[in-house]
Amino acid sequence: MNLRTAIKKTEDNLEKFKETEVYKDSVFSTVTEVECVMLALEIIKLNSYEKGKTYLLGIADTCYSDALCKIIMEFLDDLKKVNVEDNMTFIEFCKEEIARVLNCTEKKITTGEELGLYIAQNVQIPDDKDQLEKLKFEWADYLVQYMCFEYEEGDLSNPFNEQEQFLKDAISQGIKIMIKMNDVANTNWDCNDAGYPDLLEKKQEIINQINTIKSIEFEVTWLIG
Repeated sequence: MNLRTAIKKTEDNLEKFKETEVYKDSVFSTVTEVECVMLALEIIKLNSYEKGKTYLLGIADTCYSDALCKIIMEFLDDLKKVNVEDNMTFIEFCKEEIARVLNCTEKKITTGEELGLYIAQNVQIPDDKDQLEKLKFEWADYLVQYMCFEYEEGDLSNPFNEQEQFLKDAISQGIKIMIKMNDVANTNWDCNDAGYPDLLEKKQEIINQINTIKSIEFEVTWLIG
């Protein structure tokens, strides 16, 4: 488990908790406590891990709801398994984005080409400038490949003046490549057969196959559009 996954799991648990009577009745300001937990998660996202953890422990010690306390403690246990000093590799980040988008959409998608484009268009990258700088350094090999690839295609965002867009474009193209490599997506790549089932019905199978990918190459033959 990585940090992004641990945070997403906790955010999902908080959304479920909001459907309980304890939350709806706001017993002993439970709503405020949930907001404080969400704030602590945002602090952790900004790489202030110790500050965020201290904040969460304080909430857990005083919160009224046992269920909310359990959510907090489960996250803190997950955090112990995460090496928060390490950023994800380029491949890992692409995999995480594929899983995130697939799990967040209810849009019907019937072709592999559409699937790759949809996920690529919905890519998110970290907001923190320092983290982006670290990612640029750690992803250097893939970013150089991508830069050469897009330069040849004549469609390169400026890696110096448009750094965020450059990273986003590189991740988007990496995701397109991975989807092209996926057997499920390739069963109906570009023939929009109205009778073909929604690919999202097989999203877990897609995610499982994507997770087996070890490396990719930015080659013209992989371009999806």
